[in-house]
Amino acid sequence: KQWYQRRVRVYYKNPNYEDVTTAVDTIQRELECCGVANGPIDWSNGRRYSFATYWISKRSKDTPDSCCVEETIDCGADMAVKDIEKDTVWTQGCKNVLVEKLKEQLVLLRVVAGLGIALPFLGTVGSFYLRKFLTDNSDVFYE
Repeated sequence: KQWYQRRVRVYYKNPNYEDVTTAVDTIQRELECCGVANGPIDWSNGRRYSFATYWISKRSKDTPDSCCVEETIDCGADMAVKDIEKDTVWTQGCKNVLVEKLKEQLVLLRVVAGLGIALPFLGTVGSFYLRKFLTDNSDVFYE
C-alpha cells in the first residue's frame, strides 16, 4: 500500500509520468474501485494523509474519471468531497478489491492443488485394485 501511495502521490496526472496515470486508471477501471484504501476520499485534500499530492494541487475535490461507474469526461468532478450517490463512482478502495480478488483466486488455487494431489493418489489406488482384480481373475483372461 505505501509503495503504491508514494508512486501515485508524486506521479498521477503529472505530465512527465503518463505511464503511472495510465496504470492507475487501468487498475481503477478493471477492478471497479477508486483510490487506495478509503475510496473516493483518497483523492481529496480533506484527509490528513491524502496520497495524491500532485493531483490534489490541481483538482482537490475531484476523483479521476476512471473512478466513475459510467466514465465520461469530468464525471469525477467534486466526487472526492461530496456524499456519493449510488452508482456514480466506485466506493471501494482498490486495495480492498484486490485483496478480495486474490482471496477468490486462492480458493481456486487450493482446489487445483487438491486435485493435483488427489488424482495421482486415486490413480495409484486404482492401479492396485486393477492388478488385484486381474490377478484374482487370471483364469478368465488366460483361458
